[in-house]
Amino acid sequence: HHMGSALSEEAGALEAALGPVCARGLAYLDSRTTAGTRAEAVARRLGCRVLRRDIFLDADPTEAGVRRALAEAMELARKRPVVAIAHPSAVVVRELGRAQGTLSEAGIGVYPLSEVLSHLAPPSRTSPDGPRNGPGGAGP
Repeated sequence: HHMGSALSEEAGALEAALGPVCARGLAYLDSRTTAGTRAEAVARRLGCRVLRRDIFLDADPTEAGVRRALAEAMELARKRPVVAIAHPSAVVVRELGRAQGTLSEAGIGVYPLSEVLSHLAPPSRTSPDGPRNGPGGAGP
């Protein structure tokens, strides 16, 4: 079970947890382990750079399940950048290794999170009414 799932639905708890993270200029990856997650919105409001998971590669941890998820990720990656996450299990590592040639032939790169984050625009604080202007987040 993902221990943070319940927390990701509680805005007040998220603000307390993410406040120091965002204040240090760190980024947040919302793994979206629950449909009710509010983490991405709270992190953006606090000024974090944010990524969100598109696909769990091992939602079905069998070889066939990981292969299906990889195929889905590849299909999406032909249209836009995709964030896929997984546990570092033997099955996931083996299937990623098997897919390496296919990914390369399709022109799809696999990058560590640090590389993806280096290409994100600097964060901008948002309010419930939309983006705020200026470094202090003060809007019109």
